[in-house]
Amino acid sequence: MKKKKIKMFIIVFCLFFFFSPFFVNAFNFSEQTGLSSAGEKTGHTSSKIFKSSADLESSIGSVIQTIISFIGVIFVVLLVYGGVLWMTARGNDQQVEKAKSIIVQSIIGLFIVVSAYSISVLVISAFNFQ
Repeated sequence: MKKKKIKMFIIVFCLFFFFSPFFVNAFNFSEQTGLSSAGEKTGHTSSKIFKSSADLESSIGSVIQTIISFIGVIFVVLLVYGGVLWMTARGNDQQVEKAKSIIVQSIIGLFIVVSAYSISVLVISAFNFQ
């Protein structure tokens, strides 16, 4: 029962972060709040999603960067989990080896995610999508 709740929480959490850029971009700040001058100064009035091909490319780029950032956070949490597991091992060799394995794998994953994020930033800035 507890595993079902954890899985459901993870699914809802991932869906929230996946769809949050769409909800933010769909909100028309100046029309729905009446603060058109503040919306114009901050650029919220011009945020439209999928109105032209340039908007499509920039929206896909921002979604990819958001997903990569979220995966990076997951690897950092795994790194901290491995450290806590190692600190609480109390001399148990199996638990120490498990912690070392988690730490090494999360560092490799974090390196891959940081590389993917930097490549996506390079591609987006090279083609001036944003």
